[in-house]
Order: sequence, then C-alpha cells, then structure tokens
Amino acid sequence: MEQIQANYQESRTAHEATIAKEHYAWTEDQVRRLDEGDTTVIAEFGARVYTDAVTGAMAQMLSHLPEMIGNVLEARGQGEASEKQFYAANPHIDPDAHGETVKNMAASYRQMNPQATQEQAIQEIGAMVTVALRLPQDAAPVAPVPPTPPPVPAFQPAGAGGNASAIPTAQTAIETFNEEFDVDDLDLG
Repeated sequence: MEQIQANYQESRTAHEATIAKEHYAWTEDQVRRLDEGDTTVIAEFGARVYTDAVTGAMAQMLSHLPEMIGNVLEARGQGEASEKQFYAANPHIDPDAHGETVKNMAASYRQMNPQATQEQAIQEIGAMVTVALRLPQDAAPVAPVPPTPPPVPAFQPAGAGGNASAIPTAQTAIETFNEEFDVDDLDLG
C-alpha cells in the first residue's frame, strides 16, 4: 500500500508540474500586465481554471449519462413487470383503488424480508393487502404466480464505460414493500 501511495504521489507531482508548465503557464504579456498593476490578469487566470474544472466535470458526467439512463429504464421496466405480475396474481386487488396501500406495504415488506423471492413477496404482500383492506378473500382466487423472466440487459452505447454498480437503481413498489413487511408477524388465520 505504501508503494502504491508513493507511486501515486510521484505521478501526481509530475502531472501537476506538466500542467503548470504547459497549460497554466503565464505568458510574458500576462506577467508584464501584472507588473504594471493590471490585476484583471488574475481574474482571467481564475476564469480559465474555473472553465477547465466545469468542462471536465461535465465531460465526466456526460460520459456516464447513457449508462445511467439505461439503468433507470431497466429498473422502470422491471418495476412495471413486477407490478403486472403482482396484480395478475391478485386480481381482487384494484391497482387504482389500492395502489398506494400496495406500494407502502411492499416497501415495508421488502425492508423486513430482503431475502424473500419475488414469488413469495407477491403472495405474502397480496395476503397482507387483502387483510389490511378487508377485501373479500373469496372474490377471486389468487392465481399462481408465473416465474420471473430473466432480466434483459439495458442498452449501453459503445464507449459509455463507468461503474454501473456505483449508480443506484430505482426500486419497484413490490421490492420496497417486500423490504418493509414481515408476514410471519401477521395473524392471517
């Protein structure tokens, strides 16, 4: 680790010297103007440093933007698929009338049961919502939950690069619900 730090410091010192000499070196005209009392030279230099910093930050952000958008779209698609699967398995639960309750319970369930499978979550959240809202249980039988299809990787343009694991992904209502509720603590019998 000490060798890595020493190598980094040596590389940084050399890089800073090169930038100072080749990119931020003052021209003879700037030095003469400053000697004559023209302090606008300092403002011009500060503006150059500021513009370089902003340009570099924007370039870095733009290089990761396609990947971030892809991750958001993928998460949205998975969320919509999970919701369709939930409501297909629980046809007696109306997404328009009970959607907020489902989202809140899904968030609580997932918080308390992060290891539950998608199928378990759908079944248990459906039971919790049915009990919480006093929905008739015999109104419609709960359909078996079909297996979750494998996720489709998000589109990623060439050269997007970056670390996808460092970018947070959106959480579906069902996943959030599954994390927050523990069905074992409910008296469903």
